Amino acid sequence: MVQLLTAATLLAMVAAPGGITTPPDLAVWGAVLLTAVLATAVAYVVQTWAQRRLSPTRVGVLLATEPVFAVLVAVWLADEIVTWQLVAGGSLVVAAIVVTELAAGRSHEVGDLVDA
Repeated sequence: MVQLLTAATLLAMVAAPGGITTPPDLAVWGAVLLTAVLATAVAYVVQTWAQRRLSPTRVGVLLATEPVFAVLVAVWLADEIVTWQLVAGGSLVVAAIVVTELAAGRSHEVGDLVDA
């Protein structure tokens, strides 16, 4: 909550000199509310819930997938053009996630052997 309020305050200060206006119609208000409720509030609740139940490594890995999903949604909903740079960057993120998960799996196996 502190993060959201801090960001809102700082962004309002940056936007104030150019003038802040309210959304022009109900359709834009609906988009603002949908973004505020689903993309922000619900996402933070789910993220906090999941972080309590997963290991720090797994949380970091899952959070690292955010750019990949952002690109997929942009391609799907906003007709983002798929370039080789986009594919290369996404491939690097996915490769890093796979390596991290494999390494975490091996460390659990080694730990299980040591504890036995």
